[in-house]
Amino acid sequence: MNEEKMKGFLNNINSKIISKTHAAKDFCIKNKYKVCTGFVCAVLLAAFFSYMALSSKGKSKLLFSIELPDSVSGISGESGKNGESSSGEVTTATSPVDLTESSPVIALNRAAKASKISGTRPATAYFIFSEEQKNLISGVIGAHTGGGNAAFCVGGNGAFELSVHVDKIASKRIAALKNASVQMPFSFGYLYENDFEGGKLKKTIESRPLVSTDLLEFVSENGEDFTIGMCLSPVSSGSSDSSAGDKAEYLKNIPCGFFVYSALPVSFTKIVFGKAKIGFDLEKSFYSFAPNGGTFSRKMTSFDFSGASMVFPAQNTKAAIMPQYLVKFKKPSESNSDEASSTSNESLFIETINFESEKFKFYRTLNSNQSDVEVVPASSLHQPFGTANWQEDQTLLSSIIMTPSSEKLLTFSEKNVLKPFVCDPGLIIGWKAENWRSHDYELFEWNKFPGVLIFDTRSYAVQDAFFRRLAFYVEKAGYRGRLLTDMELGSKHGYNAHDYSAESLASFFNKASKDGFALNQKEYLLCEILLANGVIVKNSDGTFTAGQGALISISQQSPEYLRRQFIAHECWHGIFFIDAEFRNAVGAVYYTMDQTCLEFLKVFWETQPGLGYDLADTYLMHNELMAYLMQQGTAYTKPYFNSLAKRPSVQRNQKELADYVLAVQSAGFEDAAKILDTYAFDNWCFNAGRVWLVSR
Repeated sequence: MNEEKMKGFLNNINSKIISKTHAAKDFCIKNKYKVCTGFVCAVLLAAFFSYMALSSKGKSKLLFSIELPDSVSGISGESGKNGESSSGEVTTATSPVDLTESSPVIALNRAAKASKISGTRPATAYFIFSEEQKNLISGVIGAHTGGGNAAFCVGGNGAFELSVHVDKIASKRIAALKNASVQMPFSFGYLYENDFEGGKLKKTIESRPLVSTDLLEFVSENGEDFTIGMCLSPVSSGSSDSSAGDKAEYLKNIPCGFFVYSALPVSFTKIVFGKAKIGFDLEKSFYSFAPNGGTFSRKMTSFDFSGASMVFPAQNTKAAIMPQYLVKFKKPSESNSDEASSTSNESLFIETINFESEKFKFYRTLNSNQSDVEVVPASSLHQPFGTANWQEDQTLLSSIIMTPSSEKLLTFSEKNVLKPFVCDPGLIIGWKAENWRSHDYELFEWNKFPGVLIFDTRSYAVQDAFFRRLAFYVEKAGYRGRLLTDMELGSKHGYNAHDYSAESLASFFNKASKDGFALNQKEYLLCEILLANGVIVKNSDGTFTAGQGALISISQQSPEYLRRQFIAHECWHGIFFIDAEFRNAVGAVYYTMDQTCLEFLKVFWETQPGLGYDLADTYLMHNELMAYLMQQGTAYTKPYFNSLAKRPSVQRNQKELADYVLAVQSAGFEDAAKILDTYAFDNWCFNAGRVWLVSR
């Protein structure tokens, strides 16, 4: 809705209200033109409070309930009226009180009692919660005990969500309203204890945030439904020994009711208190805001998440974790073909969303196996709380919802992270170290392949401390199967990026345990991380066996272009470790490709300093061939292998083979890469050079 038009609407409303009471006049003049989040004057509804009769107090038809976190279904304590708790202590599913049971909200006027606004004139409905309902709400978020439900407290103190039905309107009236170029405002806001005096609503109340829209966007001949929400402002409950005064002050910050203003006929079906979430779902017509409110519309091209820092942690600590964005897409269809990318895969669709100055690409396909939802941790963004925007032609975007992150992310061993962020590897490349949970490293798990852990280390030195000895034990020719001492390792180079199967990792720690070999601090931490995530399993006899998954690692010390290439290279290894069918496909390519080109690559691995791959290990040869083919897009396969063949050291060590590669212009490598590229796209929507479904 246009702000200038809204100001004109406000002037019209003010002129009508000022004639009602002197108090209303003073209030309107004082608050004139104040706009909530650039849209609605928060005093608009407050002015109505000064003259509308609150003469029909009683139970409304609107039902209230609590949407519980998974682990909670009741509260316990001294039983209050109707068996509800007066202490508000949250307990487990064995509690005697069912929090999900619906009960009517108390109405303060006729519109609220009927749970609808009808007629041809704008009106406001005012509701308050019963004492029992208030006890349930404050109990869940810890008002009485200083405790409450951790699932609510870890990500804000919850939100109220109101379901609204917009009555059907005749087509002629809809056309007349739209032709008149007027707004039909709808607004929702909270009431607090200090808005009442002597048990009655005050004639004037302070301006406050609202959730608002122009109902002309939702009118139809059949009626429309939407749900709106607004998170609670931050409140901090005292400890269990807090004074009665502290707890009373705490209660003032929890809404005791709410009001709804509408310029068109609407009805209200239910109001639910649940976990805090901010964002929208266009398919479900759901819109939920931070405590500072906001505006919404049916066709949105942006959403302001800046107020989310009032609800969720703004940085990661040992006690708090930043939230996550859940970005949902509709399944593409052949009708979306005009949105397909210009890649060789005609069924690849790219949706672009900007989070402030960062542009993110989301890769979508016709493949029915692709998940509808991508998780974007706020920690991965350079500006975690800002405005998300997108072009109107991004027709696959369905919703963006910010929710609390998993509490498992707060699992630490002293200062060291044990549990990973579960996300797409494309987010890791630009993830800033200042948003890490540990100083030396951050830990991730590939969302598409459970158990594949990805380390991002602060430096090559940190990465070496974790993985250099492991690299020699698993891969380095002449050292495989041996645990080198620190003195033997000396200044020997490991790798700038790493990959290991669960079997290799179990073997390494078995060898160290059996030989009584003293590992370093980072290696013992690595073992703890692998055990915590089931990549390896410790048996009752103290031995280790392979669990599910694999491990890969990159470093912040690598420049971004190499981080991108390394994570592609290493992630392909991760898939190879865990997917037997992919290994079979790679084996077929290995034995049928141009064997002279293959021989060139094997000699390259054997002779280049710092590589030293064991050519006798067929599994390793298959794995490395695949990664070298798939670490860059097929358009870059020929230039990449031609550049290898032109290196002075390669021309010295293997001139005949290098000249052959140049003579055929790396055709053997290019043909092999295209075969694997097609396999990867058909199975996972990946391409050579791209193992991610999200990139920036």
